[in-house]
Amino acid sequence: MNEENENIICLLDVLGFESLFNKLGLESIETKYKELIEIVEQQNIGLAFTVGPEGHPVIGFAGIESAYFSDSIIFWCKYDIIRLEILLQCMCELLCKSIEIGLPLRGSVSVGKVKIDKSKSIFLGQPIITAARAEVVQKWIGITLSKIFNDKPYNGGFKADVILQYDKHIKEGGQDKVIPLVIDFPRHWRLKRGSSLIEAIDKLNDDERYADYYNNTIAFVKYSEENHDWWMKHPEYIKELNRRKLEESKRKK
Repeated sequence: MNEENENIICLLDVLGFESLFNKLGLESIETKYKELIEIVEQQNIGLAFTVGPEGHPVIGFAGIESAYFSDSIIFWCKYDIIRLEILLQCMCELLCKSIEIGLPLRGSVSVGKVKIDKSKSIFLGQPIITAARAEVVQKWIGITLSKIFNDKPYNGGFKADVILQYDKHIKEGGQDKVIPLVIDFPRHWRLKRGSSLIEAIDKLNDDERYADYYNNTIAFVKYSEENHDWWMKHPEYIKELNRRKLEESKRKK
C-alpha cells in the first residue's frame, strides 16, 4: 500500500543492541532477535475490541502493521483516537515482553502524513523523523509521545490508564522533542504478570554504559506504582463524577 494518510507512527530501537551483539555473539543474538520479531508480529492487530469514550464497547478494524530492520522497529496505522488507544495498549505488551526476552526497547509515538510501501521498504514522512528525534532524547526503557501531540487535534482523548505524565527520563536539551506523556507499561505489567518488573529490569543492568537507563526505568516503575489510579484524585475527574451522579439522581426523581 503506497498512499499518503494521517498515520500513527511508533518507532523503537533495542537499547544497547551493539553491546548485546558483542556480548552474546551472532548465534545467540539471532535467537533473541527471532523472539523479538515474533512478539512484534503478534502486535499486528486487525479487528480489535476496546472501550469507547462513553464507556461502551467498540469493535473495529485497527489495521496495525509493522516492519523491522536491524535493531529498529516501526509500527503504523491510520490515525484516530480509538486506534491510538489500541496501538498504545499493544506497545505496553511489547515493552513488557521485550524486557522478558532481554531485548528492551526505547521509542516514541508520532502522527501525521506519511508515504509507506512495505513491499518496497519505503518509509517516508515527517512523523517518522519526529519520532526518531524524540526516541534518542530518552534515557530509559519506554515510550514517550513526541511533540506533535501538543497540537490539535492530537492533544486530547488519551486513556488515563495507559498514559502517565512523566519527564524525568528526558536527556538535557531534549524537552523540545517530546511532551511529558509516556506509556504506562509498568501498570500493564502489574495487571498482567505476577512477577517483579523491577527484578526483571535489574537482571538486564549489567553494562555500566547503560546503568543510568536502567536506573531511570526502575525509578519510573516506582512512580507508576505510586500513581496506579492517579486520575481518581484529579479534580476534573471528581467534578465529572459528581456531575454524572447529579444527572442520574435527577432522572430517578
